[in-house]
Amino acid sequence: MLSRPDSPRATTSTEPCRVLVMLDFPVNVTGVTSRLLSTTMQKGSAFGVHAIMLVDTDHPTPYGFNLHELEQVSTTVAWDGRRFIWQDPDFKSCWIELDKPPRGQLAKRILRGVQQPTSRTA
Repeated sequence: MLSRPDSPRATTSTEPCRVLVMLDFPVNVTGVTSRLLSTTMQKGSAFGVHAIMLVDTDHPTPYGFNLHELEQVSTTVAWDGRRFIWQDPDFKSCWIELDKPPRGQLAKRILRGVQQPTSRTA
């Protein structure tokens, strides 16, 4: 749960933060689903919905879907064959190095924590 400072209720309540993850877009995505996804990505953050999308550029996008429009409202990272690079004029010369995932017992503890439901307090 996150408290949004722009919310009139920010001092009295918290609002959920939801993450939508889509892998291999546009594989098996219809035009209707792509339009819903586009709307969610463009307007969702105002309602606590944040999207992470992995795009397979080897496949054509659904009819009427404009990937360039989404790039305008997104933080875009691309693979150049050797590393991930930000697609942003201010950070174009920067590259991204991902952390190595935790191993062994720490990874198991983290996964167990993710699987456990959180308790809600009023």
